[in-house]
Amino acid sequence: MRPIPWWKIAEIARVRRGKSGVSSLSWGRIPSPYRESTTGKQHSGPEPGAGVEHRSVGARSGPREQHGALDTLDDVLTHRQHRVVLLEGARGAGKSHVLTRGRELATEKGYQVAHHACEGIEYPPALFSALGHTTLPSTPGFAGTDAAHTRMLLVERAGSVAEHLSTQKPLLVSLDDVQFADQISMLALRTLPRQLRGKSVVWMLTRCTDREERSTRRLYELLERSVDTVRLTIEPLSPSEVADLARALCQARPERDLLSHLEALDGNPRNITELVNGYLDEGKIRTENGLAHLTESGEQDRTSALAMRLHGLPVRPALPRRFLNLVEEQLGTLSRRTRLVLQVAAVLGPTFRPDDITGVLGEPSAGIITEVQEALDSGLLVTTAQALAFRSDLLWQSVLESLPTPLRTALHRQVADAHLAHGGPVTEAAIHLLQGTSRDGTATTRGVLVRAAREALSSSPAVAAELAQCGLELTQSGDPEHTELTTVAVDALTRAGPLAEAVSTARAALTRSLPPSAEAEVRYCLSVAETLGGHATEAQEEPDERTAGEHLEKFRVSALQREFFRDRDAATKRADELLNSPSDTEPTVRVTAMQVRAQAHWEAGELHAGLHLAREAAELARHTPDLLWHTCPRLPLVLMLVHLGDPAEAEELVTAQHHDIDRRGTRTLAGVPHLLKARTALVTDRLGQALVEAETGLAKTAQVGLSVHDALAWDTLTTIALRRGELARANETLTRLETSTPADTVVRARHRWLRAELALAHDDTEAANTAVHALLDHPAHCRALLSTEPVAGARLARLGDERARTAVATACRRLAEDNPGFPVLATAAAHVRAVLDHEPETLERAEPYPDSWSRGVRAEDLAALWEGTDETRAVEYLDQALADYDSHGAERDAARVRRRLRQLGVRRRHWRCTKRPANGWDSLTETESSVATLVAQGLTNRQVAKQMFLSPHTIGFHLRQIFRKLGVRSRIELARDWGHARD
Repeated sequence: MRPIPWWKIAEIARVRRGKSGVSSLSWGRIPSPYRESTTGKQHSGPEPGAGVEHRSVGARSGPREQHGALDTLDDVLTHRQHRVVLLEGARGAGKSHVLTRGRELATEKGYQVAHHACEGIEYPPALFSALGHTTLPSTPGFAGTDAAHTRMLLVERAGSVAEHLSTQKPLLVSLDDVQFADQISMLALRTLPRQLRGKSVVWMLTRCTDREERSTRRLYELLERSVDTVRLTIEPLSPSEVADLARALCQARPERDLLSHLEALDGNPRNITELVNGYLDEGKIRTENGLAHLTESGEQDRTSALAMRLHGLPVRPALPRRFLNLVEEQLGTLSRRTRLVLQVAAVLGPTFRPDDITGVLGEPSAGIITEVQEALDSGLLVTTAQALAFRSDLLWQSVLESLPTPLRTALHRQVADAHLAHGGPVTEAAIHLLQGTSRDGTATTRGVLVRAAREALSSSPAVAAELAQCGLELTQSGDPEHTELTTVAVDALTRAGPLAEAVSTARAALTRSLPPSAEAEVRYCLSVAETLGGHATEAQEEPDERTAGEHLEKFRVSALQREFFRDRDAATKRADELLNSPSDTEPTVRVTAMQVRAQAHWEAGELHAGLHLAREAAELARHTPDLLWHTCPRLPLVLMLVHLGDPAEAEELVTAQHHDIDRRGTRTLAGVPHLLKARTALVTDRLGQALVEAETGLAKTAQVGLSVHDALAWDTLTTIALRRGELARANETLTRLETSTPADTVVRARHRWLRAELALAHDDTEAANTAVHALLDHPAHCRALLSTEPVAGARLARLGDERARTAVATACRRLAEDNPGFPVLATAAAHVRAVLDHEPETLERAEPYPDSWSRGVRAEDLAALWEGTDETRAVEYLDQALADYDSHGAERDAARVRRRLRQLGVRRRHWRCTKRPANGWDSLTETESSVATLVAQGLTNRQVAKQMFLSPHTIGFHLRQIFRKLGVRSRIELARDWGHARD
């Protein structure tokens, strides 16, 4: 794949969606990294009428014609309303490119162009070089005159030359990087634009804002006060523009990890382009299914990756040589001494203290003040509360990799020795030691690794696992450190994943002879890893006190959790025994037993008891500092609160759970808070967020092999797909829900409920009735469903035979009577009674449901009950249902209500005026997008019309518009392009 130069990418005027759904580039004369929002601003100054206009110019893409930096320059050169154009931005943002295009425009308009790029101290002065006059004295002074007078004479000469040239043709004077301009040129720029105000002279100046140059800043401010100016500031690319640039470079859509990697470059187009092209040159980006990924083959060595993890950074490929050259070019503008300080700082890490640098250099802190200040002024370093840090993690990695390997190794060894000698963090010392050691496995190295792995286990288990595995490579089975490193490795892998690796490591360890305590530790971790990985199919015998020793509490917890996922009744019986035991039960064991018992109460329809016990377990866990990491005490309580209509408290608990997981670094559980957030978002009308959280949670659980909570994600995704009318997607996720483990009472109940909903969406009443009867044949399943989805009772009451409807009504009534104080259950019972007895007043007297989707179901049912007797009230309730469904994002339900309103002679506008491109997938309206999706999945026009509650004629009209906008001529082409767009 041939890399695209950064300056060519900068010419993208807009991104247009083509028929394939992939961005096609429209090359124009306005570079896309420049967006402007203008506000005129007049400044009082020495000259009356002088003004300044500030324009913020940044990256953008879109279908509409938009003005950019070159439009502004075009206006200036055409109308000459501004005498000076001041361009500024970061290095690599595209200033010089804009200047080049500006000169081309000026030439097209008949201007003479005088241009020069400033390069620091130079003679002849930059302005004279630009004007073509280089025959000056060899020194800046003339005989008999002082230097100041000489400089003024040179400025006057430059003014005379410029004035003479402007009498022949309009003149454009262009100077690039004026922060490097010489003193004479700077003096000329301060005076000549004002003196030549009446002449046909336009000035264009650029400066780099990466470093604070006071003289250049003062020059810009002076010109703004004294003459008519326009200032153009090139802003960084926005995240969406970074994605567009990456897509153009890779010729594929960038994957999330690659995109987050590029976003660390502060939206600088040149840096982004050089990094991506460097990866492409070295084969570190691969394209698969339309997505561009960073390759695994380019990952750094283990110790470098370990250092990245220690600092909380993702592990990515080593930076390409092309990008390192760019960074070295920037470092080249610094003094040699400052570069040395930065390289030593990079060895210390992305954040460091000045004392650590001076400790390595062997000099006092005052000795690096000048160098640190230069690095701060250049923007390479920033200050934190008590330390210094590199501006970005990518910059830190670049500076570190710019060091020759032998020197970097020696510095790591020196830093490790300093940490060990002065009692520094042993984990950091171990990582520096690994990066600086010859890997000879000395006793000192092995001992440090054991200490470091144990220290990291409680807060950074991923780091602990890596340290332990590195240590195992340096030890033999007979070494005293080998057993200790083995138990740490198994424990750390169980906490951080992958769980499959934890299981294999534990089983391999158990084939060897281990001390009793170590064997008990490994067996405990194996039990936890198998349970969380969904393999709790075989019961493990709970060891006695002699066998378990100090690990007895851990074994009791792991055994109870394993039994909970294997045999719910047996787990409940064991929990009761532990809770009723006359002897004191360990706090962690008690918390786990209370969770099991609370879930049993809930599934039995005893919601008060279940909620109370779940709260008690969460409260006890909060006051138990040494709680085992895998207990998740808040999980059952969160789900109960969501089902009972209290998402606010549930969200607070999820936040606390997330904090605990981050604090402990237990990556194995990192997906659980996202799955819980998805449920709270679902009941608070945030379907988009619920979708993102569920998919994020699934990705995180899949990464580590945690499967026991997957059912929660598939349930959420199926519900979202049903409410949005994405029936093919709903069928996929429902199938995954059916095969999820463990298939407990709640999972089975909700699977049958969602299967009935999907069948109804397909107009398959027979399949819906089958699912309902399967649900009602198990009273426990029916109770579990009505406890988690109270409005389901009213939906089920319209299906099945008389026996089934009576069973639903009885179950709802008993659940409400057995659990007074929960309004949502009373409302659900009244809802079922109203539907079966055709008594809308009963439902009107009940309190509304806490979530908008259930309120929409209630309003729609009330409309159906009033439709035959009071059409006005029926329309009012349909309007209310429509508002609730729209608020929730239930597109299919809203479409059904609109059809009912149309049947009553009422039409409600549901489209929103949105400016869209003329063609491509982004040009489709929401309705057209829904039609295209369904047709691409193989549905006929009549099937689409039935799902969307529209007429086949309307679907045909929308399909013609879709074909025209996408440039396709058949359903086959539409399905193919839909697949590309979805990828």
